[in-house]
Amino acid sequence: MPTQEKNEERFCLFCDRRIETGARPEKVYCNVDCNNNYNSRKKAELKAQGSPYQTEIIKNIKNNYQILLEYKSSKGQLKTSKIPIQELVQKGFKPEFFTSCYQEPNHRLWKCCFDIGYTEEANYYFRLSYMPFHYYIDEDTQEQVIVQSKPN
Repeated sequence: MPTQEKNEERFCLFCDRRIETGARPEKVYCNVDCNNNYNSRKKAELKAQGSPYQTEIIKNIKNNYQILLEYKSSKGQLKTSKIPIQELVQKGFKPEFFTSCYQEPNHRLWKCCFDIGYTEEANYYFRLSYMPFHYYIDEDTQEQVIVQSKPN
């Protein structure tokens, strides 16, 4: 750290108040609260930026959902239930990116992109299904629980 001149005024990095004369040379905050607030704000800013991987994942999930929405009618129903996987992939669909999954008792795995589910069928087709969510209040914890409906 560079040496400070004895007469040089220093100011707090958080609140810009003057740091008292005679304080140790490396002191950059006027008090502990400013130190904590400065570091908390800095961590929050870094967290808000997110990692480049998170940004890419979210972008892929949104893209998948937009592609699946093309198969949803204006009434909210799906126009078709089976789509060739290659058709979706050519539009930019990446099946490995989804928001949740549901496994049926027969072990069929449904991957969901928000409210539209898809599962792999024979002959390289995806079967699509509208999968709305519903909520209930847990009686023990009084917390809201989100449950995804089974495929229709």
